[in-house]
Amino acid sequence: MPWWAWLARVSVETSRFMTQVKAARSDKAYGQGLFDLQQEPLMKILLAIDGSAFTKKMLAYLTTHEELFSPQNSYTLLTVNPQLPPRARAAVGKEMVDAYHRDEAEKVLAPVTKFLLRHGIDAQTMSKVGHAGETISKTADSGKFDLVVMGSHGHGTLGNLVMGSVATQVLAGCKVPVLLVR
Repeated sequence: MPWWAWLARVSVETSRFMTQVKAARSDKAYGQGLFDLQQEPLMKILLAIDGSAFTKKMLAYLTTHEELFSPQNSYTLLTVNPQLPPRARAAVGKEMVDAYHRDEAEKVLAPVTKFLLRHGIDAQTMSKVGHAGETISKTADSGKFDLVVMGSHGHGTLGNLVMGSVATQVLAGCKVPVLLVR
């Protein structure tokens, strides 16, 4: 198949998908009164963030897609800090380790929360400690999210082979649809 035919096919499929999303949005909103205070969110979206430039790219992508970036959706920000080595945890104590993880999470969550508030979105925040790929997958599944959105560092095949990839692990372990922004 020539590249232009493939591109046209992808464009048509994307257009159909977006039409279905818009129809679902209007179906959910149909029939609700103007004064309903408990309006159900259209989508429950988990934004996995790490504070890198790829998080910024992911947010930039979201702002250009009205179907994903809307105050009608429910957003949860998740950042995952790696566990400190056991000897380091033992040497400094539990309170110091907890304070460290809180501070590191706040460094990542605060700018994104501020960005979303400027766009009229009040997101919940969540920080966890553990292996990022596994933790994101478990959180997405247990939280009954409709979509996980995350940036991908894009190391490529060789990089994934040597270092592993959080995105690859999330894709492999998550039952929720995942949108990777690169």
